[in-house]
Amino acid sequence: MGNEHQEKSYIQSFYTLKQGTYQEIVTQNLKGLKTKVDYQFNTSRIFVTFGFMLFGLFIGRGKVLENLDLIRPHLNKILLFLIIVTLSCVILLKKVDFGLNNHVGNNPVIIFHNFLILLKSLLITMTYITGLFYLSNLKQMAVVNMTLATIGKMAMTNYLMQSAFGVLLFYGIGFGLAGDISPAWCYVIGIGIFIFQIIFSKWWLSIFICGPMEWLWRSATYLKWQAFKK
Repeated sequence: MGNEHQEKSYIQSFYTLKQGTYQEIVTQNLKGLKTKVDYQFNTSRIFVTFGFMLFGLFIGRGKVLENLDLIRPHLNKILLFLIIVTLSCVILLKKVDFGLNNHVGNNPVIIFHNFLILLKSLLITMTYITGLFYLSNLKQMAVVNMTLATIGKMAMTNYLMQSAFGVLLFYGIGFGLAGDISPAWCYVIGIGIFIFQIIFSKWWLSIFICGPMEWLWRSATYLKWQAFKK
């Protein structure tokens, strides 16, 4: 019964996004806000998010990215170690999953299972980051690095731009294409948008110091309008 209710809720949400008005979409998102907040706290996800923020702060303040020469010779070994540990964690998590039906509440198995989920998120994140470090240090990646550096300087602007493109293409207040195109075409559209953003970012940064959202965020941080145009 619960699954049927949840399925109907998902279907209703889908058609609201696909066919609904702007007001209906906003109303639905506000109604789902409590569920999202509950998920953050009930699953301890909020602590993972905060932990990642502290981890990023540690990387920045510790000037790790500015001293990569110290760990560059060991990147391949570090990456291999993280891959092995991450896969081991995933396999263990899958095995624990099979025995969950017989456990409820704050049973130690449930607590251990939730711990493994959080650990898996951390390990996968560290593996991705180390993998990107490793790839970025390959000579063959020099051109790619320069290209990604351009779009990375406007990360917030491009992130929000992707959301705007998604709303325009898939929501009812736009073209309402959700469910009407195949996953393969979604990949093509996504790659096309990313290529456009690379070109746009390069053009924008030839005129301005940073992206528009980065400029607003920087100005709000320092409570003073920052320099914008070159």
